Amino acid sequence: MAGISLTEEQIRQAGQVFVNEAAVIGEQERTVAAGTVDATAAGRTFFADAEAYTTVIDRLRAAVRDSSARASRIGDTLITNAGDYASTEGTNTGHLRAAQ
Repeated sequence: MAGISLTEEQIRQAGQVFVNEAAVIGEQERTVAAGTVDATAAGRTFFADAEAYTTVIDRLRAAVRDSSARASRIGDTLITNAGDYASTEGTNTGHLRAAQ
């Protein structure tokens, strides 16, 4: 493991990648939400199929929304805790050097 380390800034950058991706995912959900297809647009013959389609889309939107929220939380946590990681990494490195 000699020579391998992460800086506080690298941790923050990784967190920002998650936050940025969450924004992209969230935009996809908003695009689907803006759709105008619903059961009534399908007509009486296809109403049941259109209702099923709407249910699937609603479930998909919920999953995408959840994915966006989770990615955002991961990013926020990495950004918030980057300093703690860097501090712990420095302490651990000092202990290892002292043990040599």
